[in-house]
Amino acid sequence: MTNQIVNEIAEKNNIAIIEYPFESFKACSLENNDKYYIGINKNSFLNEAEINTAKAHELGHCMTGALYCEHSPLFTQEKCEYRANRWAIRKLVPKSLLIDYFKKGYQMWEIAEEIDLTEEFLWQAYYHYFR
Repeated sequence: MTNQIVNEIAEKNNIAIIEYPFESFKACSLENNDKYYIGINKNSFLNEAEINTAKAHELGHCMTGALYCEHSPLFTQEKCEYRANRWAIRKLVPKSLLIDYFKKGYQMWEIAEEIDLTEEFLWQAYYHYFR
């Protein structure tokens, strides 16, 4: 489900998702000539949930324009990471979705398995909405 949603958003917004065997990182996003790209090294992830979470996060960078380079000040990097995560959370894990699962008695790990995102990402969503 999540993989399909992320891929549809990327396609609709003309964002290319490319598999690439990066050596120093798992995923990245970049802009070149007004076109956004997401690079994913699938071999560096343990499962589909991790891949989906990374793709969603990188899509958040593209959709919000929250890009930076490795030499950017730490404050800028953290601000961009926050914006990317916030976008991904709001798009893929709306507050109502979490509430519905909680009402059904699901634990966080069960929700993560159900929607194919990492439990860590769902905890970020929880703290985003309920903190």
